[in-house]
Amino acid sequence: MGTIRTTHGRLAIIFRERMSKLDRAKEQIAYLKLWLGILVATIISLTGWLISNFQSVHWLLFFAAVLALSIIGFAGYSIHRRIEEKIAFIEELLRSYRNDYYCRFGSCRSSRIRCLFGI
Repeated sequence: MGTIRTTHGRLAIIFRERMSKLDRAKEQIAYLKLWLGILVATIISLTGWLISNFQSVHWLLFFAAVLALSIIGFAGYSIHRRIEEKIAFIEELLRSYRNDYYCRFGSCRSSRIRCLFGI
């Protein structure tokens, strides 16, 4: 990542650290979205197979497919929750970055005491 030329060297360091956390969180979300898409495609395919073959397939295979759908559905929900947590982390990271930025230059919209304590 490029450097920022400013008279406030500490701000540049904070910016680089936060942006690397931000980039990492974005990449993790992209990776989780990939796996979520694979799980959704698997659920759609398995459901289609069950609908078209439920009368001709052995009952044990049918229940195994239903069990697999349940497990894959739970895995998809788990990945969805992790994505939501990462999005909340990004929002908190951006909020703290904005607070640090405004407080460092004295242009905080609230009082200085509220800004220092993060209220």
